[in-house]
Amino acid sequence: MKRKFLILIAVLMLLSCQMVLAESAVEELDPVSRIYTFTLNGDTYTLPCRVTDFTENGWDLGGGTLDANTYARTIGFHKGGSEYVTFEVMNDTEEDGVELAKLKVVSVKVEQSFADVDGNEFETLDGLHLGMTLDEVKALYGEPSTEKSSYIGYHFQEQYEIDTLRGLGDAYIGEDSLYLYKGSDSDIVNRIELQFFGIAKGEAAE
Repeated sequence: MKRKFLILIAVLMLLSCQMVLAESAVEELDPVSRIYTFTLNGDTYTLPCRVTDFTENGWDLGGGTLDANTYARTIGFHKGGSEYVTFEVMNDTEEDGVELAKLKVVSVKVEQSFADVDGNEFETLDGLHLGMTLDEVKALYGEPSTEKSSYIGYHFQEQYEIDTLRGLGDAYIGEDSLYLYKGSDSDIVNRIELQFFGIAKGEAAE
């Protein structure tokens, strides 16, 4: 009887340790990595990241320069294919005329066509992907900050520090957010927009 009791105690202690480790792992991933880490065509990224993180993996984001404390959208094509992803790039320095290759990617937008067999493959660390229902999204993140007839949105300014941005003030107030758009006659997500202007701890793009 005593032996069984000791075994029971040992099992309970083991389960308790596993629960603590699991909770610790969740805390390590929350909040930035869970929402802004994603896999695109087999490669993993965490926003914000370098433009070169994408170009080194076969993406062509075009060229050009960006002046100090501004952001711009650009279309990126993967290895010369016809499918594309919309990126937002940012120059958060005081230097004008910074080349695209030296900028940061702060936003990624993928749409339904990219869910095709020959299109781009996209999924966040949480399992968020095109083709989900809005109810499935809410099961992941709870009730949205904004809900309209064509989309839902989650806004994270109160949770994330964005004071690392310099001089953006009047030019553009960065919004850390997640937007999910649906079709007019369905509840299926056909467009996902991730936007993160903050700097993830340990993931700052220099």
